Amino acid sequence: MRRWSVLLALTAATMCLQSVAAEPVKVWDVPDVGWSRGKDYYPIACLEAALIGMEKDVSYHELMVASGAAFRIAWRPGAYDAGAKILYGYDPIVEAAPAAGVRAEVVTAPDAEAAWDIITESIDRGAPVISWAEDGLQVICGYDADTRNILCRTWDVDAEEYVQRPVSSARVAGYGAFPGRRAEAAPAYELWVLHEEGEPPQELDWPAVLRRALQMSRRPAYDRLHGRYVCGLAAYQAWAETLRNPEAHNGFPSAGLQTVSTALNFAEGREAAAEVLQQRTYVHDAFARAAQAYRSEAAEFRGTQWVLCRNRQAPWAERMEMFNENIKDEAIREEAARLIERALAYERAAL
Repeated sequence: MRRWSVLLALTAATMCLQSVAAEPVKVWDVPDVGWSRGKDYYPIACLEAALIGMEKDVSYHELMVASGAAFRIAWRPGAYDAGAKILYGYDPIVEAAPAAGVRAEVVTAPDAEAAWDIITESIDRGAPVISWAEDGLQVICGYDADTRNILCRTWDVDAEEYVQRPVSSARVAGYGAFPGRRAEAAPAYELWVLHEEGEPPQELDWPAVLRRALQMSRRPAYDRLHGRYVCGLAAYQAWAETLRNPEAHNGFPSAGLQTVSTALNFAEGREAAAEVLQQRTYVHDAFARAAQAYRSEAAEFRGTQWVLCRNRQAPWAERMEMFNENIKDEAIREEAARLIERALAYERAAL
């Protein structure tokens, strides 16, 4: 009788395992991270989404401040370059994750098979993975073992359904990984794997946050990020000089749009800093004054879009065309340069 009981138990367990194996799709509930969500600094938007999948409640703005991304600024002298919006000398995902009680490990894989193993192991223990893709960054929140596809949230798709992609979509592409490597030197696959290490701290590590903000602002003009980008206070000056250069926009068909989109991106960062500092005036009474300065700086940055479209109210697609046409006007460029210089004055006040 005992023998039959054991046999029945083994049979039931086998059927249970077969039932589990018949469910090839594993996915965690991760929110959409599409471009219309209004969270423009995409590395942190992806991290926030992944952390929500891990049931970690740390806001986008707090992660922006913890990573240092709220304080970043860069410019490529004499050029209108989209790379300035994302690169600033630190890995924001690695820097921000500890604010949620999580460690972000950058893991490289030489091929798709190795990447698949890393991704599925992480998903199986409940942690989404962040990776590069052809269209930027993506949050990998699940996989389909039958099709060998990964399930993702991506920047260019606003949808209720997850995007299914082959693992090969996680290859490093574009301008490569931040902060220091160029695309040609980057590994085939670079994944941010998240490890839960405890509860989020009661407060941000303010000495570390403020030290980083000061170091970033005081980066010497000769110390070029990726050999091309000026960072910190020198970036404002390089930006204003580029706008005043009558030839700089030649060869950059989207010079006006790059000016506006870069300014809006940095405005969002300063607004994040202002919000978090204002909420933390109990840490230091100077936070309130810094918050006001950052808020004013953000307003100057946001003013670029109205300067470059001559204050015309129009759909974004139409204004994009206006930006690129009006950047050719010397008077408009001068007005935009003065906005950047005023933003610099508020940045100095905040620091």
